[in-house]
Amino acid sequence: MEINRFSISDLTNLLRKRLKRILCFTLLAGLAGYLLGWCIPKEYRSEASIIPESNEGESFGGASALADMAGISLRSGVDAIGPELYPNVVASKKFLVDMLYTPVQTLDGKVQCDLKTYLCEHSDQPWWSKARLAVIQGIKGVMGAKKSKGSSDKRIDPERMSEEEEALIDGLQHAIECQMNDVSGVIYVSFRCQDPLVTKTVVDTVTHRLQEFITDYRTSKARVDLKHYQEMEQETKATWENTLQAYAEYTDSHKGNNLLQAYESQRDALENEMQLALTAYNKMKQQVQLAEAKVQEKTPAFTVLEVAGVPARHFSPRKSLMAISWMFIAFVGITGWYYVRLLLGKEQ
Repeated sequence: MEINRFSISDLTNLLRKRLKRILCFTLLAGLAGYLLGWCIPKEYRSEASIIPESNEGESFGGASALADMAGISLRSGVDAIGPELYPNVVASKKFLVDMLYTPVQTLDGKVQCDLKTYLCEHSDQPWWSKARLAVIQGIKGVMGAKKSKGSSDKRIDPERMSEEEEALIDGLQHAIECQMNDVSGVIYVSFRCQDPLVTKTVVDTVTHRLQEFITDYRTSKARVDLKHYQEMEQETKATWENTLQAYAEYTDSHKGNNLLQAYESQRDALENEMQLALTAYNKMKQQVQLAEAKVQEKTPAFTVLEVAGVPARHFSPRKSLMAISWMFIAFVGITGWYYVRLLLGKEQ
């Protein structure tokens, strides 16, 4: 195949000759993109931002600041799940499955259900998605494919999900966005769907559950210690009460034997046991108080920088942007087409 040589001026002259045709195709492409935007259901987006208290370097005091200046990190190992991994927590299957059972209500108040039911039964789809789904269901019907277990009302098991359930979780994973600013430490949570009130409800729930996860994780060790000391406190208290009762019963039953040496020795022994048990009980009470203070110390504080609101305007689709994009693609495409024809010598 012979390649024709031409200059830029030849291409420019050809485009000028075909200008009406190029403009016609470009405008038709823009109109098609604009009409396509009407076929896509509107989606709303709500966002919230929080900043959790960080405990990095608390075990090193001022030494961590000096180490940072020297380029040495003393903060490794403080948290196995650091703030940079919080977006991964939100994107985990267990977290998303729990989110599917969040109670939601549409802005008009006509639909009150959980998020799973809303996404499956009360969300519109473009006509081409409906057509594709109808074709797939038709093929499965002809082939005699069994219905997926995901159609049942049973709670979704994150470890054993059907294809429909995995598709639902994947869609929810893309709809919920959780990002963290590494510099400021601010966590941004957003969600988009077809109802503005549902978006706000989901963002509030994600934020609340993320705060619960962070709090549970930060205080897990302290709460285990607190539970241990509380159990020890109950045991020492029972021991002290038993020795106290034994001492009281012994003294009451030997009131007439006050001058006997054997009585005094036994009474002193019981009294010593009672005092030792009381001392152990008091120490455990102090340990419980210290453990409670430790739990409070480990509990992070959250600062809500921006609360989620009910969006007034839809987030997508942006019809004008789609029209401009299609016009640009059409213009580049038809220009490239004439370039190739000129290169092959098919245009004069």
